Amino acid sequence: MLTPYFTCTQDEEFVFINIKVSHIRFDAPGVQIIAENELFIFSLSPYYLRLRFDKPLIDDEERSNAHYESKEEVIKVKMPKLNKGEVFQDLDLPQKLLARAVDADLKKDETKEVKRPLIEEIGGKSDLEKTAEEGNAFNWEINQTLEQPSTDLKIKYGFDNRYDSIVGVSLSNGNDINELDDPEHTKADDRIKERLLKENFKFDPEYYAADYMTSKYSEDDPDMYSEIKDLLCWENPIMENPDFTTEENERMLQLPKKTYLITNQKSLYYSILSLLFSYSYDVRENQGDLNIESAWAMGKLTPQISSLDTQIVFNDSKTPLIKALIITGIRRALSYPLHRHYGLAMKAWEDVVKMLQLGKKLVIKALLTLREPFRFHDVYYVYDKILLEDLVNWLINDPKDNDYVFKSLSKELETHLKNLQKNEIVFEQLDDEGDVDTFLDIQEIETLAEAMYLENKQT
Repeated sequence: MLTPYFTCTQDEEFVFINIKVSHIRFDAPGVQIIAENELFIFSLSPYYLRLRFDKPLIDDEERSNAHYESKEEVIKVKMPKLNKGEVFQDLDLPQKLLARAVDADLKKDETKEVKRPLIEEIGGKSDLEKTAEEGNAFNWEINQTLEQPSTDLKIKYGFDNRYDSIVGVSLSNGNDINELDDPEHTKADDRIKERLLKENFKFDPEYYAADYMTSKYSEDDPDMYSEIKDLLCWENPIMENPDFTTEENERMLQLPKKTYLITNQKSLYYSILSLLFSYSYDVRENQGDLNIESAWAMGKLTPQISSLDTQIVFNDSKTPLIKALIITGIRRALSYPLHRHYGLAMKAWEDVVKMLQLGKKLVIKALLTLREPFRFHDVYYVYDKILLEDLVNWLINDPKDNDYVFKSLSKELETHLKNLQKNEIVFEQLDDEGDVDTFLDIQEIETLAEAMYLENKQT
């Protein structure tokens, strides 16, 4: 649980508590407020606040109230004093208000002289009685710590590197798309390192080999079944009808009115490429219908979401960025989804080429579809907040000739796809101590798998 930032003030009759609940989707039924004598408790996942005043409050439903100020991201609570006119002390000392009961009792006990009996009985109580007493005496209250403001510049992420302090909060709510150990303090190069490390760790050569072999030999071997061949033949109907539906037009009208001064436009186009790949892979895997797992699947496939990695390659890398995007997409497609197949990944990239060739309108249509599972998810909505909403909004309102840019990207993407070799998709396999043990490319895995299959078939 996180301890929120708060302030307290008072007048003759009430105590006013303003609680900052940043970067969460406000849920009124999820708010719990308790006032009992000197104790005040507030809870709204992932935030928890317990305050202990020196004078009593009263939980009077007619006079107490709380309301949420969405622009300030603050819940304003008004609690009546039990005794009108009493002055509550130390409201400007948050650490003192956060003190646990045991902390307050210790301060009182420090002023008292401890007196012991002249004769003390030893062994007079059973172990069970002692345990019960210790349990009753133990302080079960959560220890609260206010986050100290950092003196360092905040590390940014998301759309045009404009956001911070959002993804970190979502971890307490179970954000399992995120793959960074510390998303709020991981620098760009370290995001790449951590992403590569976790892709290597997640990749399962046996899983990949099984999908490859079953898809290749399912027709020849009755013991093998694979739906991958059906997925490879599937065509996305979005290509045939790029016109916006009434529902899509309504979604675009609901977008906030914003103007953008972009500092790194190329990065936005590269993010669009990764997102279109993730969408194409998931929609092909589900043959047209996004499902309840689609936000997770597309988020995992997109490095700009799962690892907040918009840089993709180190500054000294000689690999062209679009080629690096292709390889990154394939590596992730062979590590996370249900079907982990090189052919499916290539088909998804070919779909991206087609969408880019068809222009801005179709790209927006695909991004609107991709955005929906994130927009309505209780946890993953943070990625709509830091990236997707702004990206769609910017693309719709950008006056530049995006069609020219997309056609140029499609040609470059197509060229790299034609020249890509399987031995360029390499995973580092780690030993028990976490050090690099071997380098495996997927061409080697396929060759070994086929050799073993043919050997077993002959025997």
